[in-house]
Amino acid sequence: MISEALGLENYKVDIHSHILPEFDDGSRSIGESIYLAKEIKENGTDAVIWTPHFSHPKYPEIGRKSILAHFNRYKELIEKETGLRLFCGGEMYFNPEVEKNLITLGETNYVLMEFDFNTYPLYLKDKIYDLQLEGYEIIFAHVERYNWLVDEKKGIFRTKYDFSLVEYLKSRNIFFQVNFSTLRKLNNYKAIKHMLKENMIEFVGSDKHRKNDGRNVICWSDF
Repeated sequence: MISEALGLENYKVDIHSHILPEFDDGSRSIGESIYLAKEIKENGTDAVIWTPHFSHPKYPEIGRKSILAHFNRYKELIEKETGLRLFCGGEMYFNPEVEKNLITLGETNYVLMEFDFNTYPLYLKDKIYDLQLEGYEIIFAHVERYNWLVDEKKGIFRTKYDFSLVEYLKSRNIFFQVNFSTLRKLNNYKAIKHMLKENMIEFVGSDKHRKNDGRNVICWSDF
């Protein structure tokens, strides 16, 4: 979907990364960024979208202009050094003001959204409706992290999962992204395992930040 929107129909695209240097909590140097880009490329990814945190209370200084300026500073260098195609995007923190100054993925109409891990946003349904009316396609970033997305009731012998909210969101054509590292330890993510089986997750991303951040780059030979 995104690869076609980017004009890269047969490319393998990592839609979620923080590999540019000295920005948000991502790579710490240009050397580390080139190392990460080479690793991503060597594992079969053709293009990566840089998605710095945006509109996040932890990074109030980050804005649309600073993201675009930082991207333009490093795009040509990283592509030349690694052969990896690089696109600009953002990982937008969901809040009541979310529709202002959106940064889409590679200038497509796809928007990557992140949420508070533990608190369900009461304005969720209204906001996604408004964004969709504006023509945006919404992707929830790393859905395995949101404790409110699937209601879990732990019993003596097994855990019961309520996928009502997931099913509502899928009926509203919301896309889900899971981190590749999660796919390598699915037994720890029973709800995600079910969602994959039911074709409820459309995208995988590395969410790669740094060399030793515990996140695997996407290895396409695993699919």
